[in-house]
Formats: sequence, C-alpha cells, structure tokens
Amino acid sequence: MPHLALAAALALSAGPAPPAQLRPVNATDWTRECLQAFQIGGGFASPAGNVDIDISGYDLMGMPHGLCTEWLACSLENCELDAKRIAALGGFKVASDPLSVLTDAGVVFNLPDFTALPRGVGDVVAVMKYASAIKKPVSVKSTGHSYAGSSTQRGSVQLNMRDFPKYSQVPMWNTLLTGTWDGPVYTAGPLPSVIYCAMLAPEMLTQACKVAAARGKPATLRVGGGERWDDAFRAVENANYYTKKFFNATVEVVGGAAGSVGAA
Repeated sequence: MPHLALAAALALSAGPAPPAQLRPVNATDWTRECLQAFQIGGGFASPAGNVDIDISGYDLMGMPHGLCTEWLACSLENCELDAKRIAALGGFKVASDPLSVLTDAGVVFNLPDFTALPRGVGDVVAVMKYASAIKKPVSVKSTGHSYAGSSTQRGSVQLNMRDFPKYSQVPMWNTLLTGTWDGPVYTAGPLPSVIYCAMLAPEMLTQACKVAAARGKPATLRVGGGERWDDAFRAVENANYYTKKFFNATVEVVGGAAGSVGAA
C-alpha cells in the first residue's frame, strides 16, 4: 500500500494550489495520536479488543491532527478487526516499528488523504472547491462516532469540524443585549442560539419558531457544524436561567447520554 503522505503529496503537486488549512495525512500521526491512546488506555486488555478505554473521547477529538475515531476499528477498512490485526495493533511499538508491521498483518487504513480544520464558512468553501478541482470525495467529521467509518473515508478530503465556530456557546444575553427591546419583547438585532419564541416581536419571528409553534414547542435551538450534545445542553442551561427569570418558563432539549457525540 503506498504511504498515505506520499500519495497525498503527489496529489498536491498535480493539481491547483491547496487552501492553507489543508494538510496531507500521514499514517504515523494516526499511530502516535490514536493507536497509542488505545494502547495506553487499555483498549487491548481483551483479546477481542472490545473494551472501553481509560482515555476520554474528548481527548481523542482534541488530538492535533484530528484523525482519531471513537472506535479504533473504524480507522481501518470496513471497520474490521480480527485476532491477527488486534495482536498487531496492540503490540505495535509506536516509537520504532515501521508501518509495514501493521500492513503485513492485514491492516488496511481507512484514512483520508487530506484533513482540514475550518474555522469559518470561507474555509469550508475553499476546501470544497479544491476537492472538486482534484476530483476527490469529501468526508465530514464532527466527533468521529460514525460506526460505518464514513467520517474518515479513505482517499477523501476530510472536513473536520472540531474548530468551527460554536454558535451555541455565545451566552444568550451577550447576543440579546446588543439588540433593541420594547419591554419584554425583542424587536431588532441578532438572534442567540436558543430562542424563546415568545420574546420575539411578530416581525422578528423566525421560520424555525413558526414550525415550533405549529408543533406546540416554545423554543428553538441553533447549533453549528461540529457542535456536540454537551454544547447543546450547556446552551439550554444558560438560556433557562433567563427564561425562568423573565418568562417563568424553562425549556429542555432531548439528546444522547454522551456529551461528546455530535449534535450537528
């Protein structure tokens, strides 16, 4: 199997200039940041490799190159592990072994050719245009929980949304106090992530609030790409302090038990 970094470098040299935030993927970064985390965290304590590790999913998502997945197997082709591959991965010496130790054991990486961690819409547009120009598929990674491994598609240009703006984490009143009020009614200005629809003047009512009203719901929540359920829960908690104070009401959002899972 050709080395991922070499393949990516050849693609870079053959096409238009890549966006500044795009970087070729090197499988050795994966072994150092991701495989090593599973080794140290006890992920190979069972011969079947089916145990939880003692390293948080938040730590995996925060690794510098953004390559780690929640399930180690989904960094491999078809998310497949057998006894031979598990033994090779568990015994791999990150500091000294060549990648051939893994590939000779049948490990086939399911890793993108390039990754980008966009910090705004312009970055996303630039990466999409570049991927189209070099005729590469695009994969999108929020938190790396895809059980099919689609967020780390082999040979793709990956948009890792980890560093994208977290709209929900701007406190509600940091936004609302830049606008205009008529008593308890918000009449003009930017809108927060959580909107308690009763506070909006009729001309400010959003389409999302209209849909919510039709469904008997009093509020809406806006999250951006890459935001997690932890972000969503914190945004609602922040908003409830004020909705309780001014409207004598609270709202809730139903999500998963793990805050590290992507909400968008």
